[in-house]
Amino acid sequence: MIQYRDVVGHFGGTHFRAVVLEEMLKMFEGKFGIEVVGLPESKRSVVTFGFISALSKKLNLNSIAWPTTCDMGAIYVISNLIKEDAKDLIKEAKPIEFLTRTSKFIKPLYLFLDEEVLLYAKLKKLKFKKVKIKKDEISLFVDGLEKKHPEVKRAIVNGWLGLES
Repeated sequence: MIQYRDVVGHFGGTHFRAVVLEEMLKMFEGKFGIEVVGLPESKRSVVTFGFISALSKKLNLNSIAWPTTCDMGAIYVISNLIKEDAKDLIKEAKPIEFLTRTSKFIKPLYLFLDEEVLLYAKLKKLKFKKVKIKKDEISLFVDGLEKKHPEVKRAIVNGWLGLES
């Protein structure tokens, strides 16, 4: 996902996913020679493909990192399958999406469950705000499956990624 000397942008935030992503990127910056660029918080609500591509080009970014987890990926896959909108899955349910030939949209936390990311944040004593997320019926359905059958979210994501190859 990230190469030596890449310039990686990310949107800051106080949610545990965003805080862990930032911590991870800072670790890579120190050990692997990448440059991490914080993107303007006020622009966060305007995240479209065109906006991301333009921002990537303007700031000369190789990648823009997004704090998407396995939970989010599984819910996205199931939601699109139920709504018969699977054409979006082909391009959007991947851990790496190419914006241009030289820049990409990456999801470094994609194979980790929210539970694992939250545990990491707590163990590292990272400062984050607990945010109550309103869940729709599909999210509640997938969460219920996970309680009865642990690892189902990971199986959904891994299965989907396996279908693409």
